[in-house]
Amino acid sequence: MKKTNFFISVFMLLALVLMAFSCNKKPTEPEDQILDPIVAEETVVIPSDVVNNIIEVTDGHIVFPSDVDPSYYQVGKILVSEPSTAAPNGFLRKVLSHTTNRNQIVVHTEQARLEDAFEQLHLNITEELKTSDISSTQALIKGITFTQDAKTPDFFNYRFSEDINLDNNVVLTVDGVLNLSLGFAIEAKINRANGLHYLLSRSSIRSSGGVDIDVNGGFECVTSIELIRHNFAPRSYLIPSASPSQPPVPIVIATQMTIFLDIDANGEARAIAGLATTASVSSSLIYEKPNWSNTQTGRLIHTHLMPDIGGPMNVTVGAGPLFEINFFGAPGPFADTRKWMNYDADTANDPWWTLRGGCYLDSGVRFDALGYQADHTVEKIVDLDEIVIQADEYQVATPTFDPPGGSYPGAQYVSISCATSGATIYYTTNGSTPTHYSTEYTEPVLVAQDATLQAKAYKTGLAPSLISNAAYSITDTWIVAIPTFSPPGGTYTTSLNVTIGCATSGATIRYTTNGQEPTAASSLYSAPIAISHNTTLKAKAFKTNWMPSSTGSADYTINITTPGQMVYVQGGTYTMGDTHGFDGQYAPPHTITVDSFSIGKYLVMQSEFEAIMGSNPSQGHGIGDSNPVYSVSWFKAIKYCNLRSMDEGLTPVYTIAGTTNPLYWGEEPTINDPVWCAAICDWDANGYRLPTEAEWEYAARGGTDTYDFLYSGSDDLDAVSWHSGNSGGTTHVVGSKLPNGLGIYDMSGNLFEWCWDWLDSYYYNYSPTHNPRGPASGEYRIGRGGSWHYEDYYHRVACRMSHRPGNIYPDYGFRVCRSAN
Repeated sequence: MKKTNFFISVFMLLALVLMAFSCNKKPTEPEDQILDPIVAEETVVIPSDVVNNIIEVTDGHIVFPSDVDPSYYQVGKILVSEPSTAAPNGFLRKVLSHTTNRNQIVVHTEQARLEDAFEQLHLNITEELKTSDISSTQALIKGITFTQDAKTPDFFNYRFSEDINLDNNVVLTVDGVLNLSLGFAIEAKINRANGLHYLLSRSSIRSSGGVDIDVNGGFECVTSIELIRHNFAPRSYLIPSASPSQPPVPIVIATQMTIFLDIDANGEARAIAGLATTASVSSSLIYEKPNWSNTQTGRLIHTHLMPDIGGPMNVTVGAGPLFEINFFGAPGPFADTRKWMNYDADTANDPWWTLRGGCYLDSGVRFDALGYQADHTVEKIVDLDEIVIQADEYQVATPTFDPPGGSYPGAQYVSISCATSGATIYYTTNGSTPTHYSTEYTEPVLVAQDATLQAKAYKTGLAPSLISNAAYSITDTWIVAIPTFSPPGGTYTTSLNVTIGCATSGATIRYTTNGQEPTAASSLYSAPIAISHNTTLKAKAFKTNWMPSSTGSADYTINITTPGQMVYVQGGTYTMGDTHGFDGQYAPPHTITVDSFSIGKYLVMQSEFEAIMGSNPSQGHGIGDSNPVYSVSWFKAIKYCNLRSMDEGLTPVYTIAGTTNPLYWGEEPTINDPVWCAAICDWDANGYRLPTEAEWEYAARGGTDTYDFLYSGSDDLDAVSWHSGNSGGTTHVVGSKLPNGLGIYDMSGNLFEWCWDWLDSYYYNYSPTHNPRGPASGEYRIGRGGSWHYEDYYHRVACRMSHRPGNIYPDYGFRVCRSAN
């Protein structure tokens, strides 16, 4: 495979002063008089001896011993506490109610705000963060090193190295250094009439550092990597009360900082460049009830090395901190900043390469513990983007040779390429200087004896390229044997696993399945190839210092018949779970293999259901023979499967209470009946059944990992799904949207679909890799696919839902499945 080297060395020297929030009085408005704090009558400060005896603190309650002062759990009281073992960030809570549980008082609470605790307050805090303030550090990659220096506690020093595995065995290596110093200031004003009516929050960040990136081969990478996270020790700021009988009220502030590295890179190139930048930016978010405004300024100064770029590429690298301030553990102000650089090289552009540098800042305020205002965020309140340098000479890129010059024991086919699109290459093989009168390059050049190739590229409107050359020494000629196929091409009534062989020991086989000519960059043969539809398979064998083989070819015609409206799904291996970076019950992504099976082309329709069951439970959300049946419990779905199997002379799959005949099962329960919940599935029976969760997702993905669509068959939800945004609150005729790659309809949308598996939110962490069928027991059965009632999030092929098997819902139905016996 052709490889080009790509190396970027970026040295970033930053001096950032980021004012995430800066609120100042309007020039025409006089300053408020600074007034003494007035603590609200409802506010109760929990003494330290009581705090230390608290049993438990959660988001919704505080558990005291039974002998606690009753005034602490009077409804409406505002409870305030400094940090403790039970509440590391202290708490600020409003009492809703209480219950007595044996020797404990359980006080039910909700998050309170500062304007609940004070009738009047002027809060003013300024801090510089120090490494000595850190309470915990979590390294989020293996290659991150954080250095603390007791002599300079104001500086946070990092060195990091991370390997990112890309496709085609390419590894992107990122190394860097980052040095930061940080501080913040907060000012808030509260009064009886207006509550929290003024806020000032200011952040300052100064940074310097550098980043190196190294990759070989074609690359594409878009990722945001969390490098390290610091939690700083909470600080209590005591607000004195106007009344001597009231103790000071603590306000507990804790900060958190996460360092991010953002990469957006693609191309096939080699590049060396350097950039040093000094940046100074400031921004202000101004809240003067009820209005917001903002201002910003910024300045960048750059120095650079002249880039040496050898091909098309576009690389953006950014690094910086997300800085968050929390009150009593609840979110408050935040600032998220990145200093970035970008190299963009494309020989079709004019100029063909550009180096840019910049800095952006997102800032906002979350009011969970401050007051009853809506959260406010301004994205890229500062957004600096400058061109540092551009190509000033428009010259065609220098041609390259593959394989490169050298000594070879056999004849070589040499490819000559040029990164400038539309350029014409002329070459010579006798060492003479090429001109536009020399031989024009149109196909690989056979070098069967010693030769020196020289090449030059031309394009109208551009200066000709530099001359490149490569000397070849050929000692002998060997040709790789043509690949063979087993079984051979022909017509088959089942899917096949085709093996490709080559009689030349040590040869590497490359193949295509679309009829195109294989090259050294085509798919590498490493295991039998699954053929489940008409396919032209071509293969070519390669060996170092040997001439490649001729192309072997085999045509396969597959005529597979499936029962009724069923689609045959060839078994295979795929990545199950969330592959797009979302959180939830569908992580981590993991490799799964499933055996072949058939699955319904459509959801079970109302006419099909009524023909077997004698009635149609669907009401109110679309009635019709071709509409999918809904309001069907999981228990009723498996009963339908056995009755349909018996009706068609197939072996029923499910056994309940020792029998496969649903006539002896009785009525379907509406609760988790232990007899029905113990249903047994005979996976070898040829009757109808519900798909396993792994089978369902494999079919929804089209039986492949190749496209990795968000939804079944597309990234365009409207094209394949009936959802809350287009359904009109009802089901629709099955098959009225586009199918996925296997010709299966409605696997995203219309109705959620019952699957066999019990739910375990952590099942992906320990499931078998071959035919996983879920936990042995549980409380909820899995539902997949989204419905007419839900938005796009629930329609993704990786999304998992669940309900009790006896429940019925107007957006739940099912489709049938059969083992491929």
